[in-house]
Amino acid sequence: MENSDVYAVICISILLIAPVIVSQQIPADKRQVNAWFEGIIKPVKERGNSLDPELIQAESNPKVIKVRQGGGGEFNSIKKAIESVPLGNTKRVIISIGPGVYKEKIKIERGKPFITLLGDPKNMPNLTFGGTAKEYGTVNSATLIAESNYFVAANLNIVNSAPKPEGGKTVGGQAVALRVSGDRSAIYNCNIYGFQDTLCDDKGNHFFKDCHVSGTVDFIFGSGKSLYLNTDIFVEKREGGGFTVITAQARESSSEDTGYSFVHGSITGTASNSFLGRAWRSNPRVVFAYTDMSKVVNPAGWTHNRFPERAKTVYYGEYKCKGPGANPSKREPFVKQLSGAEVLPFLTHVTGLTIIPRTSARMDQYEEQEHEVYGGEIPDEEGEMDAEFDMTAGAEDYQGNDQGLQQDPSSSKDLEDMKKRLREIEEEAGALREMQAKVEKEMGAVQVSRKAIQSLLPLPKAFHACFLSSLWLWEGSKVQAAHEIPAVLRWITHQTQKQQF
Repeated sequence: MENSDVYAVICISILLIAPVIVSQQIPADKRQVNAWFEGIIKPVKERGNSLDPELIQAESNPKVIKVRQGGGGEFNSIKKAIESVPLGNTKRVIISIGPGVYKEKIKIERGKPFITLLGDPKNMPNLTFGGTAKEYGTVNSATLIAESNYFVAANLNIVNSAPKPEGGKTVGGQAVALRVSGDRSAIYNCNIYGFQDTLCDDKGNHFFKDCHVSGTVDFIFGSGKSLYLNTDIFVEKREGGGFTVITAQARESSSEDTGYSFVHGSITGTASNSFLGRAWRSNPRVVFAYTDMSKVVNPAGWTHNRFPERAKTVYYGEYKCKGPGANPSKREPFVKQLSGAEVLPFLTHVTGLTIIPRTSARMDQYEEQEHEVYGGEIPDEEGEMDAEFDMTAGAEDYQGNDQGLQQDPSSSKDLEDMKKRLREIEEEAGALREMQAKVEKEMGAVQVSRKAIQSLLPLPKAFHACFLSSLWLWEGSKVQAAHEIPAVLRWITHQTQKQQF
């Protein structure tokens, strides 16, 4: 495609990240969705001051970079094209990707916003890599990692090519195809393929439209606030059979404005008795509306993940779904069959730039440890359990609900810096322990009494009262400033000798 053609196509996907006036809910008739969408999403030039100023500036002069494996482009790899974008980028950069198979592990850093990866819808490029949790940690195993804001992907096949875990094993076999960690991102007409942990919908406002996601266990997980519109879900059968589940949404508190909303999609697959979601964390929020559910869905629908107390804190809802997997008669008691009023926020759950608050959930650090959250049993057709299953969390090194954003420690330099800092912290902790022991020894030697202080210091009564109150508080609560008491006594003595009180 020529540059003018590329820009004409990308205008469609740029629209996806424009803020939306959501007074109109998504129509109940799926055939009306595209017309509805085109009616409320206006071109950037028509949005005026409703857009973020930085977005208006970025879209005013977009740059196109061509990637072609057979020549004819500036680069022959996606990774090299991304590397050419400077940190602190302020303009829309459209990376036009030609057809072919790109065996690359791709990362867009947080400091490179406004990047679009665009494929040809008639001959979609394949982005593929075989990273696993065993080698990279779950969240860093992704074929494509997008950490920057205003990211757009359109017309791509994104694949984690790691083989399906043998015998249904899950530990170390997590293999992410796509991780989206930036705010205000849009994924349009993309096929996302994997098995366990296919899509890490990590954090920020995200909008998925006309996509396909396949996997086995927890294959849509994270702390994003996302709308999946007209997106199809395919549940793969696990090797040896066993537990399959679509979502593991990571909301930790009812105050967190995160969650997944699936509207006008479908659920099919080769698995059976698949759960729509499990309570991986304490307060997950997931809603399916107008969804066509095949018989692959377990009659119970959802699971509290063997944490009965979470049945009181989950928000799992369904609204006007259809198909053999949507029968509400055997759903778990904690599942909500939503009313029109209750579902409305999830039908207007469109990602915006200025009108939708940013999520409070954070995933700031990745813990390199296995975190078992479901163990011992697999639901069978009758809802009973099989004692051979031992499942590790979809992202054992995923941690949400912190404040601030930190750099993803994926490079060797970052890892070395982290190790060095950990050693420094350990040394500081050792020094603090030595200081504590010294202070405790001094405390035993001092044994200051009120009477001794009063006889030692010929000071005004008001000062006595103040100091003795402080001493009483110190003795009672063991405050951290205890090691300063000897210095305070010396200072008081010095001031007394100077006759200044």
